[in-house]
Amino acid sequence: MQSAAETVPVLEEDADGLKTEGPVIYIELDKPSASAAKEPEYMGVFTVSAYCGCSQCLGENRRKLTYSGTSPKAGYTIAADLSEFDLGEKLAIEGNNYVVEDKTADNRSESLSIYFDSHKEALSFGIREVEVYRFPREESEHEGEYIGEFLLTGYCSCNICCGEDNGDMTYTGAEPRAGRTVAADPDIIPLGSEIEVGGCIYIVEDTGKEIKGNRLDIYFDTHDEAVVYGRRQEPVYLLGQ
Repeated sequence: MQSAAETVPVLEEDADGLKTEGPVIYIELDKPSASAAKEPEYMGVFTVSAYCGCSQCLGENRRKLTYSGTSPKAGYTIAADLSEFDLGEKLAIEGNNYVVEDKTADNRSESLSIYFDSHKEALSFGIREVEVYRFPREESEHEGEYIGEFLLTGYCSCNICCGEDNGDMTYTGAEPRAGRTVAADPDIIPLGSEIEVGGCIYIVEDTGKEIKGNRLDIYFDTHDEAVVYGRRQEPVYLLGQ
């Protein structure tokens, strides 16, 4: 917190005990910093469960990485219904701060699920109704170069999104992966570039006939997920090539 010196009159007692204004001195008074963190926004009461990386929690979808491509961390990673929350959002729950890095299972009704290192800890947490707060995003959080507002859509490898000759590879020859692959106009963002969108890091590995100008298409594993993502406008930051 920044401090500023201010002129403050000091009252002194005379012989009769009366307070009179004495010499002026300088003392340090705390002032709120202009860059003080914003308070989180109250979102309401949500049903929150818990999970770990075991087969009991994840079933056949057991994996080492989160949906956004990061390694899950206890006390940090939270899975969310992506129709209600965005990847990269920061949430406060019961005095702890989490980042939405994963998505909840399709067969679960809870909006949020907190990651734990062990199944025992996840069972101990159980399912609770808790108050959830969301931290506002600030531009200062971004380290990359701001390159503008882009229209974002979602796609998958199905015939509806990519036509009959879609194949299983991106334009660069890489296998597409949810939470990593994004299609862009190479005249705007070169292939292979790393970009930040909505708090998540993607790699430009694909292109598309309709992806021209300030337009991005984010890859999802299923058509339903791509449809749920919909269309949205987001600031985009270029991290490197």
